[in-house]
Amino acid sequence: MKLTAVDLSFGIIGDFKVSKSGDIEDTSKDKYQSLRQEIRTRLMGSTGDWGINYPIHTNLRRFIGQRNTPELADELRNRIVAALTDDLFILAGYLKVRVVPISPSNLFVKLTVSVPDLDDGLSEFFIYDTTEHGLALAKG
Repeated sequence: MKLTAVDLSFGIIGDFKVSKSGDIEDTSKDKYQSLRQEIRTRLMGSTGDWGINYPIHTNLRRFIGQRNTPELADELRNRIVAALTDDLFILAGYLKVRVVPISPSNLFVKLTVSVPDLDDGLSEFFIYDTTEHGLALAKG
């Protein structure tokens, strides 16, 4: 996997980051930031967001209100894998996704992408809340 993209830098909720000098920041200082941002966008988005009408987003909000079951965990995992691999954004062999129920309404999602220079890969952690909030980046 070759990481060369430089994008505008934005925070977890999608706001552009502004430097102390007032300039909009980009991702050139962290070669993995563009990858992280695109993963988060695809996982937290729904088809139709930003006028994009092809299925690169997980549409996980549709599972809010459903019971936390092993079948739900499997469906979340399948949607995450599809959103990241169907258009070859990430090759399937470079991606590992684990979804584990951690409470009656929450599932823990660990996503790892094999990338150069990182022996353990690039990992992102999320919590999926079936009651109302959907997917959120886990703080850690």
